[in-house]
Amino acid sequence: MGGCMTKKLGERLVDAGLITTEQLELALKRQKRCGGLFGSNLVLLYMITEDELLAFLAKSTGVKSIDLKSFPIPERVLKMMTKGMVEKYNVIPVAYKKPNTLEIACADPTNIAILDELSFITGRNIVPLLSTYSSILEAITRYYSGVPFTDGSSAPQECTDQQIVPSETGHKRLGQLLVEAGMIQPHQLSRALKRQCQQGGVIGRNLIEIGAISEQKLKMFLARQMGVKEVNLSQVFFSREILEYIPLEVAEKYHVVPIAAKDGELSVACLDPTDFSILDQLQFYTGMKIKAFLASYAGINQIIDQYYRSIPLGKENLAESTPSITISTDL
Repeated sequence: MGGCMTKKLGERLVDAGLITTEQLELALKRQKRCGGLFGSNLVLLYMITEDELLAFLAKSTGVKSIDLKSFPIPERVLKMMTKGMVEKYNVIPVAYKKPNTLEIACADPTNIAILDELSFITGRNIVPLLSTYSSILEAITRYYSGVPFTDGSSAPQECTDQQIVPSETGHKRLGQLLVEAGMIQPHQLSRALKRQCQQGGVIGRNLIEIGAISEQKLKMFLARQMGVKEVNLSQVFFSREILEYIPLEVAEKYHVVPIAAKDGELSVACLDPTDFSILDQLQFYTGMKIKAFLASYAGINQIIDQYYRSIPLGKENLAESTPSITISTDL
């Protein structure tokens, strides 16, 4: 495997004809500006699919792949890496083998620097297994934040009480806070959680959909009781440069839009700024610190429809120059 790793991933993808040199340069520029791993930047820029990248790496490196959705990871193995470590390096430990070998799932086994760092930090021999970026992200969220998979392939039949207890950061989840405030009933939260397991989406939107609370009351609760700042999206200028920080599929999945970027911090508008699992995932995707503002479901939908679909972010359009703008985050 060592011989195929002498060239960087981007160069080998160019040699294989899977991306062009122009696309390589664009992905490197985005990585420098937004952070994240090189492969994930290629995927986010629609230059290659996760499946294409996985197939290429499996064939060129000989590294075995792992299906994280069907592979149960023991708690003792998870404890061998902290949440901060797995999020920083986009890996997750999956198995420990004597005498001192730790198998990890990663999206780029050619990144020797990361593997060496993990070996040094853990004091163990690191053996990489291949998985996609999104699968690793979902596994990190599932095992380290207690949020189940939502695509239906291996989702649990029922949500458990683990989803409504205080998170490890010390913050209570929105559903529990609404119950304690008398805004919703426990059985309504249970219904919303089951719906969330089946259909995805943030818990606030699911509560609205089942009629447990109105969007206006939810916004008032978040703004007044939790000190969340609201942003008027009609007053925000959206450029292609800002929209590139979060691609369409991520914006739709988490119902969030980027509104400003400055000094390594990305400001976003979302329906529930208290959903730390989503904010953590956005931080992982972008490699930036996330500052969340409250916005309405309809307002976010309108921005996604109006800007994301009217300003295509495909391979050709990314090559066009865009004006450099500064948006105040004091909204």
